[in-house]
Amino acid sequence: MSTYVDGLTWWTVHSALDGKEAMRRALARRRGGGARGHTIASLEVHGADGRTATIRFVQMADSDRTVGSSAAAPARGAGGVGHRAGLSAFVKVLQALAEGKEHIPYRDSRVTQILQHSLDPYEGPLAVTFVGCLSDEQKDLHETE
Repeated sequence: MSTYVDGLTWWTVHSALDGKEAMRRALARRRGGGARGHTIASLEVHGADGRTATIRFVQMADSDRTVGSSAAAPARGAGGVGHRAGLSAFVKVLQALAEGKEHIPYRDSRVTQILQHSLDPYEGPLAVTFVGCLSDEQKDLHETE
């Protein structure tokens, strides 16, 4: 089953310099669009021996920010509902995987549908790393609660 993603862009790169340029264009496109959606960058590496490895970099939208926060972001409301739903679905998938449940709710959002092959332990070796960007400033405390 395929998942349709409006505005998806695919770039083929043949060197580290090409990859750096593709990431620069992707970041510029994200910043220029004004949207605060989720971002998924997939790096597929083909080895000379015919093996393939895929690394996915995921940035989940920070939709819970409010007007007047430390970064320009839309106010809470209808615009952030989809982002929170995607993040919530992602958490549900990770919980189901961690608990060894028989049913994993990948179909609950586009984000989890796209990431299914990266998260499914039956697809091969799995490694997930989370990076949280936090501020220790008192003025940003409301963003981390």
